Amino acid sequence: MCSSDLSPDGQRIAFDGQSEERWGIYVIPSHGGQPVRFTSARGSQIRPSWSHDGQWIYYCASGDTGPQIWKKRATGGPEVQVTKRGGCNQQETPDGQYLYYLNKDNAALWRVSVDGGDEKELIPLEPEAQFALGNYGVYFLDSMFATTLKLMDYKTHSIRAIGSLRGPMIHGMTVSPDDHWLLCARSESAGSRLMLVDNFR
Repeated sequence: MCSSDLSPDGQRIAFDGQSEERWGIYVIPSHGGQPVRFTSARGSQIRPSWSHDGQWIYYCASGDTGPQIWKKRATGGPEVQVTKRGGCNQQETPDGQYLYYLNKDNAALWRVSVDGGDEKELIPLEPEAQFALGNYGVYFLDSMFATTLKLMDYKTHSIRAIGSLRGPMIHGMTVSPDDHWLLCARSESAGSRLMLVDNFR
């Protein structure tokens, strides 16, 4: 699944795409045009996200130590590694101080300074958990099949339930700038059922 993120000024879209059997990050004007490859390192790079001021683009890059979070100035320059212990699905806080992200197994919420350093686990989660950053805390679902939406306060790390959703959910949760609305994607599948019919003739 392709992942994309709109720049804070609404002028550019960063997205991941596959070329020559590997994934990379591209940037394209939001009004249309020719996409430009943003990353150049070996391996694959996916899940781009913008910094709050639009100066940096973060992304998840594969390597010998598994997926790690990197960043690069939106205007170009060297690619800077942020995490050392694994991570992906990163989002920068509104104040631009921290990155919140899922660990390499997508089974815990972690936090690190945008400049790197101490990487701290905050909440153990089930695989395929979802989260989004608001102005006051982290909105999250414990797993793909969780139905209770929770909020963890940035300062106190206290957690409270704030509502219910219908699962299962897939990657893509986001919160409106005023914290009034939550947008999320719900998986829909026709699937199949096995049924037992009594007295069948």
